[in-house]
Amino acid sequence: MCPERSPHLPTEACSTLINMSKECHKNHSVLKFFGHCQDLEEEVSKCLKDEDVEKRTRSREHGNMM
Repeated sequence: MCPERSPHLPTEACSTLINMSKECHKNHSVLKFFGHCQDLEEEVSKCLKDEDVEKRTRSREHGNMM
């Protein structure tokens, strides 16, 4: 499982995926070691990456305007 993430930082969509991933790990304490929750983890990573790309783009645009 990925390191702990602050729930107030990501968007609602990513926060929902993070909570689903945490629940999966909690409910499948042994199966998580065999990749049972891996699909959710990949979705969380993709969602957070997309958020980061969007934030960088906005920041770059803001910097170019100054």
